[in-house]
Amino acid sequence: TIQGMFLKRQKEVSRVYANIIETKLINSKNITHMILHGSGSAQLLELIELHVNDAIERYVAIAQPYFALGVGSENYFKMKSMAVRRLFEDSDKYLLYAFDYANQALRVGDDLCERLQALRSEEFEGVLRPAYQQDEWKLIVTGAMLGMAAGVAQLYLLMMG
Repeated sequence: TIQGMFLKRQKEVSRVYANIIETKLINSKNITHMILHGSGSAQLLELIELHVNDAIERYVAIAQPYFALGVGSENYFKMKSMAVRRLFEDSDKYLLYAFDYANQALRVGDDLCERLQALRSEEFEGVLRPAYQQDEWKLIVTGAMLGMAAGVAQLYLLMMG
């Protein structure tokens, strides 16, 4: 059966499956996208805002009264807010350069491959089954048709021989 072939070739299938998971699902680009644009992005923005405001306050501390007086306190707060917003919105561009390094550091594919190869056959089948479960009926029908064709061919050879 197809399932049996998967289990016999567990090492190769593990490598391919881990590669698919790493390149299509769990990579630094997707993780970063979820962090920056997912459900927790508002909390991240607040955290960035807290640290950026703190940094601005520390570096402008001595001149802050004069700076606020020169540009106006309302503009000073707008400028801080704009700095945070720009940093957050442009973070995709800044992080683009870190993706390759992050992928190498994460080693998702290598770790997943090692762990899949270490699984017992039953556990390995349990991991893979959802991947082909929706098409399982096709495997069964194909197997039945091949079995029927083999039976008809055998019957034909027996009758002719």
